[in-house]
Amino acid sequence: MLILTGKSATGKDSIAEELIKLGYSRIITYTTRPMRDGEVDGETYHFISVSEFLKKYIDGEFLEVNYYTTKLGVWFYGSSLADYQKSDNNTICVLTPCGIKKLKQNNIKHTSFLINVSDNEILKRQIMRGDNQDEAERRFMADKLDFADIDDLVDCTIQNENKNAFDAAKEIDAIYKSLKESE
Repeated sequence: MLILTGKSATGKDSIAEELIKLGYSRIITYTTRPMRDGEVDGETYHFISVSEFLKKYIDGEFLEVNYYTTKLGVWFYGSSLADYQKSDNNTICVLTPCGIKKLKQNNIKHTSFLINVSDNEILKRQIMRGDNQDEAERRFMADKLDFADIDDLVDCTIQNENKNAFDAAKEIDAIYKSLKESE
C-alpha cells in the first residue's frame, strides 16, 4: 500500500488523483467537514454527519481518527480499518502522521511518501484555492505540530514545490515500483 502524507496544500489529493489514473485504487476516508467546491462524496471523502461518524467510532470501525477544532466547528476525520486490511500494492491513501503511526502499530504493510512544499508556497496555495483565512492559519499552525517528527515515520520525501501533480505522481510511482521490486 502506498501512503501519501503532507501538510495542508502540498498537493496530496491532486497527486492521488494522478496515481489513480496510473492504475491505483484509493482508500476513501471519512470526514464531517463541509465539502469544498469540486469535491465529490464517495470519491474525495465519505462526507458524513457527526452522529454517523461517532457511531462508526464507537463500533470500532476506524483504524485512526483525528479531529480539528476550526473556526467553522469541529471536524472529524477517520479511515476504515477494514479498508486497510483488504488493501494491496495498488492501493493508495492520504493519511496524517497519526494515521501512519496507527498503520505501524497494527503491522499493516505500507510505503509512505511525504509530499514536501515550503511554508511560503503552502500559504500561497491556500489563498489560491480560496481557503477561509482563519482556517488556513489554524491548519498551518496545527501542521507545524503534527509534522514535527515526520522524518521518523516516512520512507521517502518528494519535493513538490514547482512540480505539477502528474510529474509528482510519475516520480512517486517509479520510486514505489522500484522499492517493491527490491523487496
